[in-house]
Amino acid sequence: NTLAPTATATPPPSGSGVIPRTAWQVTVDSQETVRTNNAGINAIDGNTGTLWHTQWYPTSIPLPHQIQVDLGATYTVDGFRYLPRQDGQVNGRIGQYEFYVSADGANWGSPVATGVFANTAAEKAVPCTPKVGRYVRLRALSEVNGNAWTSVAELNVLGTFVSAGGGVLPRAA
Repeated sequence: NTLAPTATATPPPSGSGVIPRTAWQVTVDSQETVRTNNAGINAIDGNTGTLWHTQWYPTSIPLPHQIQVDLGATYTVDGFRYLPRQDGQVNGRIGQYEFYVSADGANWGSPVATGVFANTAAEKAVPCTPKVGRYVRLRALSEVNGNAWTSVAELNVLGTFVSAGGGVLPRAA
C-alpha cells in the first residue's frame, strides 16, 4: 500500500495556531534510554537540541513506530509540524508517515494526513483534514535510509480549542 506524498504545505485556517504543550502527555512505542537519553518526552520539551529516538541498543525495534500525544483538552486539529533531529545526524528521520486524530485515544479511524517527508533537517509543516479530538498520533512507516529507527526533535500540533473536557462537542445541525 503506497501513500502519495503530501501536497505542498499551506497555512492552517485563520484562528488556528500551535496548541500549547502545558497539559500534553506523550506515549511512544519505543525509546532509547540505555545508551542515550532519547526518551519520548524529548519530542515535546521545547528544546530542539534533544530528541526522541527509538531503541537501538541492544537491538533495534522494527518499524512502524509511533508517538501519541494527549493534548489535555479537545481541539479541532488541522495540522502538525515535525522537526527532525538537529544534531547533524540523519538516523531516524521519518520517510513515509501517517497522522491521526482521535477523541478517545483508542479509536483512530483513517489518517487525516499521509505522505513522505524530504530527507532534510528542515521543519516540515503538514496541513491535514480538520478533525476534532484530544489525541494525536504520528506514525512512522519508514526511515529515510531504510533503517528501523524513528527520531523526532520536536513535534507541534496545530488547531483551535474546542473544550477543556475529554468529550467532543456535538456539531451544529
